[in-house]
Amino acid sequence: METIHPTLNAYAQNAFSAVLVDKDIEPLSPTEADEQLQHWPDVIYCCVLGFSSPEMAGSLVLCCEREFIENVLSDAQPSEEAVCDWLGELGNLVAGRIKASMLAHDVNLVLNPPSVTQASPEILNQYASRNPTGPFWYDLDGHSICLQLGADTVGVDFSNIIEADSLSPGRAVLAMNPVGKKPQESEATPVPPSDQELASFEVGQRALVLTFANGLKIQIPLQKLEQAKSLNVGPATIEAEPSGAGVRVKSGDYEIFWPKSSA
Repeated sequence: METIHPTLNAYAQNAFSAVLVDKDIEPLSPTEADEQLQHWPDVIYCCVLGFSSPEMAGSLVLCCEREFIENVLSDAQPSEEAVCDWLGELGNLVAGRIKASMLAHDVNLVLNPPSVTQASPEILNQYASRNPTGPFWYDLDGHSICLQLGADTVGVDFSNIIEADSLSPGRAVLAMNPVGKKPQESEATPVPPSDQELASFEVGQRALVLTFANGLKIQIPLQKLEQAKSLNVGPATIEAEPSGAGVRVKSGDYEIFWPKSSA
């Protein structure tokens, strides 16, 4: 069985990390994950959310111990409804971010409502018939959650993803300049950028190349920017303002102007 496309793989991990960014969650190695699985109870909580489009169909599966949710909620005895509601909302948020990322590939996913149940850990195997991810395991205070994404992506064009060693810069390279960014307090310790943060824009042949701190490079055609005006690409939101002189492209506190001569 083939594994899922690495780009979609990265989208899933980025989406999960972004949703739980305020929690002290640590990824587990395959060896650590195997150890966690051996100590999982016979019954766990599982959220399954299906998605579909003409180009792609599959399911997102999130499985965890009840104690993991208790740790997240800081509640030793949450109600059954609160536990299921939290896991279902987590599935909605993660799937929503994956859906937003896939818009850059002209894929508009239709998301089904999440289904939260109690099941045995073997449920992960039941949803591995499609090309699967990892699965990916994360730990919070000794209790774990597992993320698995399975999808058929034969109709998806991932050609706008560029490996770092194959990038050929175009006629103009424009460094990102902060716009109205607040100065950091002198006594504060500088925080290193997340590996999911956008690091630079590069203008290629009628395309904008986004480079993230983790080395991922995504190429967006100028025509797509002019049509969509706003795109969610991985963890970044790109906004474009076309004009007769060119295209102004913004992301967060940064922006560049793409002159018509370069476009």
